Amino acid sequence: MKCLKTILLFVVVLLLTASPMGSVVPAKVYIDINAPGFNKFPLAIPDFVRLGGPVSSDIEREARNTFLNDLHMAGMFKIVDPSLYTPNPESGKSISRTNYDIWRKVGAEAVIKGGYKISGSTLMVEIYLFDTVNKRQIWGRRYRGSRAQLSWMIHKFADDLMMELTGEKGIFQSRIAYVTALHGKKEIYYMDVDGKNLFRLTRNRVIDLSPSWSPNGKRIVYCSFKQRSPKIFSVDVFSFSERMIAGFEGINISPSYSPGGGRIAFTSSKERNYYPNIYTASESGGGLKRLTRGNSIDVSPTFSPNGRRIAFTSNRGGSPQIYIMGANGGAIKRITYSGGYNTSPEWSPKGDKIVYVGSYRGRFEVYVINVDGTGNMRLTGGRGDNEDPSWSPDGRLITFSSTRNGRGEIFWMRADGTDQTKIIGPVGNCSSPAWSPRVNFK
Repeated sequence: MKCLKTILLFVVVLLLTASPMGSVVPAKVYIDINAPGFNKFPLAIPDFVRLGGPVSSDIEREARNTFLNDLHMAGMFKIVDPSLYTPNPESGKSISRTNYDIWRKVGAEAVIKGGYKISGSTLMVEIYLFDTVNKRQIWGRRYRGSRAQLSWMIHKFADDLMMELTGEKGIFQSRIAYVTALHGKKEIYYMDVDGKNLFRLTRNRVIDLSPSWSPNGKRIVYCSFKQRSPKIFSVDVFSFSERMIAGFEGINISPSYSPGGGRIAFTSSKERNYYPNIYTASESGGGLKRLTRGNSIDVSPTFSPNGRRIAFTSNRGGSPQIYIMGANGGAIKRITYSGGYNTSPEWSPKGDKIVYVGSYRGRFEVYVINVDGTGNMRLTGGRGDNEDPSWSPDGRLITFSSTRNGRGEIFWMRADGTDQTKIIGPVGNCSSPAWSPRVNFK
């Protein structure tokens, strides 16, 4: 019954409507996020107000805090000091209009005004974006759903905001899958990017590892010991139906989807020589093709965004290092030479960089390198181990696991290593975060 309720709730989310309101100005890019000397865009966000129905300070607080968290992750907004407009100077007035001079005086180039109305079991959220420089409403949105869907509504608006102001869709409706031993064995969970709405995906009560999302966000491929030896399975995140991808004798580990979703790369020792090699297979497990050969250990394949190349880890040079090859095998090139242990590569969505894990002074740290082997840079440091890096869908953020606080926790940081932030929500000893593609709840 609990699973059924979860499915029904998700269906409601998929049907969640976002209705445009008022006079809508054609889309205009206000922020050039790739411009040299980029300055953060000053925004004012007054408290949400009640538009009807019961008062809920919890809704007001959660809506605003979710907004602030999303905007912090975006990294391109400067929130004008709330003390300059608290209490709200326009409290009690219509949120579909504004006094532009008030917000210009506090230094805001745009203001976001929001309100809510509770009607029985339905929550309506209304949000408007105003350009204070040109003194016009850019657009408004109205969202309806249950109380539990408030954070999803805010994430949807944040994605719309990014599209309106930058011309590029946001990442706030995406999810992060991860592994935790919360219930005694390592299982696959996923959550919103801010750590809310945790969901346990596998209940195998064994060791489940290495989640990887399909390009459409509908499936996760992973490694499981539920049939004793490690095998690879794919699970539907909506229906929870599963199918085996690779169950060969020996080990079958480190799966990864191709950009088109038609192929899955993984490591297997099926040839009985005990040297793991990289293979690809279709989503049904057929069409098996071996890509690497020889007396070396080849693991952790990851496709380039165009699907033409694969980065992987191999000890063929004597120690584990990062290599690149063609998606059909061959033309193998080593790209890491610094350090004696480099592993867990993941290709960036933009195709220009690879993030990976390397050893440094007895600990594991996250590095990034250009695909041609130049520009190698360490992103993490300090206490504990930092591992399992995974790119956000826009390539601007990286999630990773860290033991800096004594146990495995999930963090995110910017692609240059700044703003390392713990994701509050997941508990247990967490590892192996995997960022999903963009997911649309509309």
